[in-house]
Amino acid sequence: IWAEKFDQLAAFQNFLIMPLTFLSGVFYSTHSLPPVWREISRLNPFFYMIDGFRFGFFGASDINPFASLAIVTVALHGMTVPSHRWVTKVALQLSGHERPFVRARWKANPNYHPASQPSSLQRTESSTRTLRT
Repeated sequence: IWAEKFDQLAAFQNFLIMPLTFLSGVFYSTHSLPPVWREISRLNPFFYMIDGFRFGFFGASDINPFASLAIVTVALHGMTVPSHRWVTKVALQLSGHERPFVRARWKANPNYHPASQPSSLQRTESSTRTLRT
């Protein structure tokens, strides 16, 4: 998601975050919903966060709080890992220091080890020869 203006960011909030929040049971217990909407709200990761807060404040929850904690942890990990990889990739591209994909080299040459390769700061015999000529 890329936003150049604040209005573009507001669209993401209005069309994704707000409906998920209202469907998660912020203002009501999901036991008061019809069975179809209750099952749909169980697919929403916000439901488990809100249910954990409800258990923390009032001591009552719609589902087991440990299951809620586990689902929130898995959802957080599922969103954090891909976003961290994407941010790292973009940062490397913007800085001009894109790292080579090392695993592809390992598959192509099982004897390859990154530490055995000279870095760009080390002078090798071939690089000093080219500098002298």
